[in-house]
Amino acid sequence: MENKIYKIDASGDMIGNIIGGDNNTISGEVAKTINNNSQDDIVKDITQLINDLSQNNPTNSTVEQMAVAGQAIEAIENRPGWRQKAINAFKQGTLEAIKTHPIGAFVVAAIASWKEE
Repeated sequence: MENKIYKIDASGDMIGNIIGGDNNTISGEVAKTINNNSQDDIVKDITQLINDLSQNNPTNSTVEQMAVAGQAIEAIENRPGWRQKAINAFKQGTLEAIKTHPIGAFVVAAIASWKEE
């Protein structure tokens, strides 16, 4: 078996070292770990985004919460890789924790609609 060093992260950017084997593949466990870390990261990133926007904008009414959710959704769509990572996390059920936040429920609903596109 020939070993090669790959420098990748879950979005495909080259950053970390991973030892691969035959046919330029990564083992299933490593790939699963990368995928899970990516999902955890996007959940943390979206949660932080919602929290930041909530602190800087009024959120007392449903209309205000929806406006902040709209800002969060726009940010997710405009950040490279975030949209697809969010869709993947939704499909795996890892966005459930975000739904507990009033704004998060709107954001997750938008992500759910993207998976249908």
